[in-house]
Amino acid sequence: MRTGKELIGLAIVDVRDGKKLGHADEIVISPDDGRLLGFVMKGGGLFSSKESIVEIGDVRSIGRDAITVEGDEVAHTPGPPRRPSATRAAATARWSDARS
Repeated sequence: MRTGKELIGLAIVDVRDGKKLGHADEIVISPDDGRLLGFVMKGGGLFSSKESIVEIGDVRSIGRDAITVEGDEVAHTPGPPRRPSATRAAATARWSDARS
C-alpha cells in the first residue's frame, strides 16, 4: 500500500489519449474514517496553474508513475455538486476551507 506522500506529484493521465491532465498536488482524505476521497489536481502551463478536483471514484488506477482516469471531464473545479456525492461534498468543503 502506498502512502499519501507517495501519491503527491504523480501525473494524472487520461487513458483514452495518453494526455497528461496535470499532477496530484494534494490528496483529499475523509476526516471521519481516513479514506482517500480524491485529489486536488494542478494543471496548466509554467506560469499558470489551474486547480481542479478528481474524485477517487473517477480514478481508473493508481500506478507507480501515474494516476489514470478516463476522460478529462472527470476533473472539475470546486463548486456546487453536479450530482449527489459524499466525495465531492468533502472535497468541496476542504477546498472552501482552504480558500477562506
